[in-house]
Amino acid sequence: MIRVSTIIPACNSARTIREAIDSALGQEFDGQEVIVVDDGSTDSTLSILRSYGDRIRVIAQPNRGAGAARNAGVRAGCGQLIAFLDSDDVWLPGRLAKTAAALERNPAAVMAFSDLIARDEDGSEAIVRLGPPPSLDDLLAAIPRIQPGTWLLRRDTFERCGGFREEFQACGGEDLYMLLLVREQGEFAYVNEPLLLYRQPSWSSLGQKYWSGFARQLAMLRERYGARSRGLCRDISRSYASSFFQGALIRFDAGEWTAAVRSLLTSIRCWPPFIFESGALSRAFQTRNMRRWLGFARSPSRRPRTTSKAVMPNRNASTNSSIRVTTVIPVYNGEATIRETLDSALAQEFDGQEIIVVNDGSTDSTAQILSSYGDRIKVVSQPNRGPALARNIGARSGTGEYVAFLDGDDLWVPHKLTRCVEALDRNPAAVLAFSAFSRIGASGETLTPSHLDTAASGRHLSLDDLLNVRAGVLPSSLVIRRTIFETFGGFCEDLRAFEDWYFSLRAREHGEFFCLRDALVQYRTIGDDVAAASKYVRFFPDAETFVRLVRRRYGRRKSLLRRDFLRPFASAFVIVGLQHLDAGRRVDALRCFATALRCWPAYPLRVLGTEKLLSWRQARRFFRFMHLNGHYR
Repeated sequence: MIRVSTIIPACNSARTIREAIDSALGQEFDGQEVIVVDDGSTDSTLSILRSYGDRIRVIAQPNRGAGAARNAGVRAGCGQLIAFLDSDDVWLPGRLAKTAAALERNPAAVMAFSDLIARDEDGSEAIVRLGPPPSLDDLLAAIPRIQPGTWLLRRDTFERCGGFREEFQACGGEDLYMLLLVREQGEFAYVNEPLLLYRQPSWSSLGQKYWSGFARQLAMLRERYGARSRGLCRDISRSYASSFFQGALIRFDAGEWTAAVRSLLTSIRCWPPFIFESGALSRAFQTRNMRRWLGFARSPSRRPRTTSKAVMPNRNASTNSSIRVTTVIPVYNGEATIRETLDSALAQEFDGQEIIVVNDGSTDSTAQILSSYGDRIKVVSQPNRGPALARNIGARSGTGEYVAFLDGDDLWVPHKLTRCVEALDRNPAAVLAFSAFSRIGASGETLTPSHLDTAASGRHLSLDDLLNVRAGVLPSSLVIRRTIFETFGGFCEDLRAFEDWYFSLRAREHGEFFCLRDALVQYRTIGDDVAAASKYVRFFPDAETFVRLVRRRYGRRKSLLRRDFLRPFASAFVIVGLQHLDAGRRVDALRCFATALRCWPAYPLRVLGTEKLLSWRQARRFFRFMHLNGHYR
């Protein structure tokens, strides 16, 4: 018996449609039919659909928009419940079963929805909390974040609403209007769990895509809801203004001045106050100042109060109001240090901390050590996928309004959390607080009494400062507001190294950092110069990825970072190359020397001289001297 009709509209979706369909077919739910409506695709989408045979039903039609495609799919189905899935989104396991159960528990509810995980273009993810169920006035106050991929509604409700309005093809607002119509029919049921992976489109492209229907969308909302829709119309206007403004920044960076000014004027046309809300118009025409202004304007502390209801996901997420800080400890094969690390976290002179340890696929006795702590900590286990994903999963599992990180081999002094939280409470404009740290060796001996990687000696730490130093903020030293963490998605999971530096850059886009100059963290350094060089060699692919991400995101300012960033890698590849030469592996040695030249062409001749390159023992001594004197880390 068919209980649920799953409708997937697709138009030129060859790159993502297979993953979407597989996530629908993979649901552990009896009584589902999957109907895919090909909305005039000109790529290989239709051939991919036909490869599924009778596991799905395919309907082909000329291109008429997502609303018309969804309506055609609903008419072709027979389930009493209707679910929607966009062709570039993915359902998580249990999506249908849990939303169907929510409707069964609430016979008066006309639709059930869930939280979602939003994924940006750079791959970063953040959980978006969408509860509690909104009233109609809530939906009319600001743009709701409830995406069609989270919906499960009754067929009779869909039919009473008349389906999606197909005149919205050029507006892109058919799902928003449909959500309002459904809410007129009755209340919603809410599943407090993310069940959809939602790929967020580029803001700079949405405005131009749907600009032709912008005025029509506002007119239909005002016609049906009158003055009640004032907040929603204002929010839509702001979003279009922001979209065109970001497009203007991109064109300024590309030197397309005419197109940039045209986008800027369209932004003003959408919402005239937007251009004045966060800065002076005379500064807007300088590209760097425009970027800084935009980052400031997008900071949650500057957002309109109506918008923050939909964007701030943790306002209702915490089930324990006494929890203020979520401490996340990623660990991989940390049996030698994890007990000391956990004890330093548990010894904090701070009330309201929860400790979440993410075991990142350890193969030693780490898991047994963690289990010995009982309910004093929460343990999350996963296959080995790197510290970035481990930290993100730990943060998502917590409920504190602040998030702190502590690596599995570092230590905190007892008042570390107290100092950082007090700093953030006293400085509401700061998005992150961090401290200096001391370096310790493998056995706990102090190597450096106090250190600040960012050289933030009491001055303002700008984004250019972070691009011009050799590291970001040490994760074990920082405490960040959860709202900021979830706004930009946390650590970039494409990186297994330098993820902390990229995290610092992304966080700095959203507001200021507060620096505590006391050493509140003990950072453990393990290994000699050869071990350090081997580590640099191992992480060189991540270094290239990091430079590529920075270049793509920050444009010309990336040269500040590029100038010194790869020099330590040149040193590391030369040291490893000398080791290969000593062992008689000449081909491997030459490969390392070639990579060193690629990192910094002047390095071998500038540092060693041609005659020293022929004296391997002398060169090795020289590099040891460089390491001891801090020329690379």
